[in-house]
Amino acid sequence: MLIKNADQEIVVSLDGHRLAYLDFATNQYVALDLRDGRSRPLTRRLTAAELDRQSPGPTPLAVSADGRLFAAAIVAEKRMIITDFETGGTRTIPRLCVVFGVTRDKIVGSRECHWDGAIISVDKRGKARTVSEYINANSVKSLSPDGKLLMGSHGLITFWDATTGARVRDFPTPGGGELAQWLDDRRVIVDSTRGFLIIDVRTGALSRAADLPAYLDHRMVVGVVPE
Repeated sequence: MLIKNADQEIVVSLDGHRLAYLDFATNQYVALDLRDGRSRPLTRRLTAAELDRQSPGPTPLAVSADGRLFAAAIVAEKRMIITDFETGGTRTIPRLCVVFGVTRDKIVGSRECHWDGAIISVDKRGKARTVSEYINANSVKSLSPDGKLLMGSHGLITFWDATTGARVRDFPTPGGGELAQWLDDRRVIVDSTRGFLIIDVRTGALSRAADLPAYLDHRMVVGVVPE
């Protein structure tokens, strides 16, 4: 397989066991279990013109925290395909191009294929509701593993309620760090110029993490972190 080494082409489940990527040998998105080598196609083969539409732009991929559900967008068709890795079952959500995260109960993303549309939530029955028309989707990065919060970074690390769109908390990160990943439902790790910081979203507590790689990357998964 050939995995493109570029931004937003690979997503990894929170447990680190499964990933999804754009396989340029077959021109389709594929999910892979790193433990036993099982794989599933997430989309059909894409044409060269369709691949051009996939980027540059926001991420067309997401995986649930447990690695069971994968979301893959075909931007040219303005639709999102949800795949259950265990059963192979799929469902399609029309007019959804951007995905911030997927859980057992819902998927959160944007209708607009290039960032600026309203943020919506679609439940497992396919019912869509608007989370916010006012949050700049360009600032939103990801959904928490439990699906309750959206995290974004644009000068601050910001959290919004993923149901109402209400702003929950802002964190001015020392050193201006904006790269952040969820560690679990309530903590994120931030890569700042002053080192790795762990933010407890509920309490606002900051702590320093050590013994980590030089920078965060969406292709990395951080597990138990020494503090």
